[in-house]
Amino acid sequence: MIHTFTRIGLAMLIGFSAHGQIQQLSATMVSRTARKGQVAQVKAELTYGSDGKMVTYFSAPFKQYLLNNTRGEVSIYDPEKNTVMLQNNYAYGTETSQLYFFLRNKKEDLGLRQMGFTSKDIRFENGLTITRWTAPSRLWKVIKEVELVHKGANPVYMKYVGAKGQVVKKVFFYQYQNLKGTDFPSSITQIDFVTPGDSILSKTSYENFRLNEAANLKLLQFSVPANAKVSR
Repeated sequence: MIHTFTRIGLAMLIGFSAHGQIQQLSATMVSRTARKGQVAQVKAELTYGSDGKMVTYFSAPFKQYLLNNTRGEVSIYDPEKNTVMLQNNYAYGTETSQLYFFLRNKKEDLGLRQMGFTSKDIRFENGLTITRWTAPSRLWKVIKEVELVHKGANPVYMKYVGAKGQVVKKVFFYQYQNLKGTDFPSSITQIDFVTPGDSILSKTSYENFRLNEAANLKLLQFSVPANAKVSR
């Protein structure tokens, strides 16, 4: 079973992919998640290459390496126990999350159209472009609609509406940085509404961006030791 903080890391990190002049990218990440008065913090450094491979080193709350690629092949390595967990799931690939669409400059719909959503309507308010998307029928038990808000070319907010018309998730994108011509949100806050009285608040911040030759290529070249024991 994947540890909770690793699932958080997957959710936040799997989207990196090279775009334009960015061939390699390294960054540090801090993610804080709060629920019912309990706060969990994850610290990590990541590097990805133009081939879609990404290696993430988690330094807290405990040490762990996560390797994944465009095909959704995931290895989670525990250096202290010398064990590795293997998974193969396209949802974990490096071309399937929102962050991928940011770095590929595909910010118009953040992958909604690719997932089968259809544009419902568009309106303009106070300098913002607000688009509503209808979910494909296969998702109606969970999500019926998504509202995506842009300020200029950059997404700033997403709202997910559930089957009964209730808001199930809100995502805020802000503190954009320009990385060789690509605007990237260095802070992302997400609120998941589990029940009317229960929610999960997550904030992820990226810092210390290093591009191309300045990236941490040593981390990118990391591979799981051949003698690591496969853990299930």
